Amino acid sequence: MGLEPALRAIRFDECFGWLHVPSGDRSGGTAVILCSGLSTDGLTGYRPFRLLADALAGEGYLTLRFDYPGTGNSDDCETDDFWLLCRTSIYAAIDWLRHHGVADRVVLCGLRAGATLAMEAAATRSDIAGVLLIEPVLRGRSYLRQLGMEAGVKLTDPSGAAPLAVHELKLSGKAVRRMQQIDLRQIKPAAGSAICVLAQSPARLLSECVAAWRQAGVVVRCHEITGLEAMLRPVLMSHTASVDPVSILAWLRETAPTQARSVAIDRLPDESPLVAAAFTEMSVRFGARRELRGILCEPRQGSATGLVVVITNSSGNPGYGFARFGVELARDLATAGVASLRMDFTGLGDSAAPDDGPTHIFEVDRRQELRSAIDLLAARGYGRFAAHGLCSGAYHALQAAFDDPRITTLLLVNLQHLSWAEGDRVELKGYALRHPTHFLKRLGSGSVWVNLLRGRFDVAGIFKVQVARCLEAINRQASRLTRRLGRRPPAQATITDRMRELSLRARTLLLMSEGDEGIPVLAREFGSALKLPGTVVQIVPDLDHALSNAAMRRVVIDRMIAFLGPRTPHQPLLKSRMEVSTV
Repeated sequence: MGLEPALRAIRFDECFGWLHVPSGDRSGGTAVILCSGLSTDGLTGYRPFRLLADALAGEGYLTLRFDYPGTGNSDDCETDDFWLLCRTSIYAAIDWLRHHGVADRVVLCGLRAGATLAMEAAATRSDIAGVLLIEPVLRGRSYLRQLGMEAGVKLTDPSGAAPLAVHELKLSGKAVRRMQQIDLRQIKPAAGSAICVLAQSPARLLSECVAAWRQAGVVVRCHEITGLEAMLRPVLMSHTASVDPVSILAWLRETAPTQARSVAIDRLPDESPLVAAAFTEMSVRFGARRELRGILCEPRQGSATGLVVVITNSSGNPGYGFARFGVELARDLATAGVASLRMDFTGLGDSAAPDDGPTHIFEVDRRQELRSAIDLLAARGYGRFAAHGLCSGAYHALQAAFDDPRITTLLLVNLQHLSWAEGDRVELKGYALRHPTHFLKRLGSGSVWVNLLRGRFDVAGIFKVQVARCLEAINRQASRLTRRLGRRPPAQATITDRMRELSLRARTLLLMSEGDEGIPVLAREFGSALKLPGTVVQIVPDLDHALSNAAMRRVVIDRMIAFLGPRTPHQPLLKSRMEVSTV
């Protein structure tokens, strides 16, 4: 890897994207277009794709990654053939690079469904130098069944005529029929073209694809996905090893080497804002080293109240959020006259960390980053500040509100933790919610003993979190006792006091799913009635933790907008209450 690449936001047709431009005179005439996966595949691959793009640009490859229309930060879209629209956007990306004279040759690199789209694009164009397929979708029928399981829907229509809604994807019957017909064995690029397949295992169907391509005169290389497993891991595991693009770089150097040619980045057009009927959007940079990136969404008519909402990352997701919730929230807020900034914490989304190493979704202190976001917004004239977060984002928004008095409103969804100790593990934290008797009772199960003997339980880790749980309970009781005696509790046990202090200057809406793991955490600290000072707690039936259901996202957004309704400077803050609400 060499000089640090430059990163530029661009828009073309209905797509938003990022161009990673090699630095200095090391840039060549070969461009790589990264075609992301869809739905959860797009999320798991987002950060690894950014790191891959930086690595490719560091080797002299101009690299473009972008969001298909209706996904990520791209335009909203209504179409009866989403799959065709995605493929057309790949054509548009190629044409944009060629129109601006920054690429003599183009290589497509796709993940999962993005790999299949890349193959389809390569089969219909003669200007593709090669295709990289990362764990490609091989058959549309199997992929649709996977999407159906993600949405909790059983596909019973054999004709594929029924529409399918999966998280942010709205697939019409026509789109489903087209996707159902996909068979990678039948998609053949031009003879003499080059393909590299990176897969976890040599499945029979994949072997048949490779044989069919080679018979058609295509040069095919196959490698294990070693070094790229992060593209397929849940985003909450961002604290584990990331990507090693050595196999990709080796194939690119052989198939489409860069040339001694400089890309005139200054001649590339600046990002044009997205202008819709109710809002405008533009990417922004901020932070001490301008390392933080986000999307500022503002009402077309301006903010009458001077209020702006900072939307944080949830888990390891990019700022647009799981099921694109961050985008839906931002654009609906703008329609209601409220501006927002959906930001990426360093190491997540589009904000690079200093070394771009693993990033813990809870353990990294985000308070300064949220302060930097508010500094940016204050400099733009905003005077009232709210913060929104889901799960880990709710945790960081709460910590920032403790620290920054400018945050006077919190919009929190499924807050699971009030504190986090260095060394805690995400995958074990849930065990802290269970009473020790839970584990004693389970010892009577034969299957538990089998799993114990086979090493499937992290006994040491479970014991550690249980000890910490007991110590927290002791500290909590000691804190309550000292308060009753009229004394100030010790600093390490003052989360309740900090919440009470926060309630004197801020109001909080806390929405919770039924049975969410955060409810017993709050109950331990504030009692089973969940009476938090200055806070409205609503337990919403049918609300899932990640807001994957479109109807539930609508409920959450409507309640947030209602909560942000006008309040005079002399109107008291909301009284504390807990509601088990109905939809």
